[in-house]
Amino acid sequence: MAGQFQGAVEARVRDGPQELDMLAWLGRVALELIGQGALGYSFDPLVADRSDTYADALKSLVYAAHPLPLSLPVYSRDVSADRSSTA
Repeated sequence: MAGQFQGAVEARVRDGPQELDMLAWLGRVALELIGQGALGYSFDPLVADRSDTYADALKSLVYAAHPLPLSLPVYSRDVSADRSSTA
């Protein structure tokens, strides 16, 4: 799998440096690892820029089933005030 990914990226930059959407590439690799490892199905051989109907459906299902916000709120507490009240 790592060799396929490396070959796919090398093929796209063979003619010189260019910008690649690594988030999209790593998503493709992750889906392929899950597909081959858990389902016994190859979604994407990583050789052509094409979409797979089954892979697109799974991606849509994941986003619909787990609608997480892009940023999660962070809660903090001033622990220095707690220390001064106990001293």
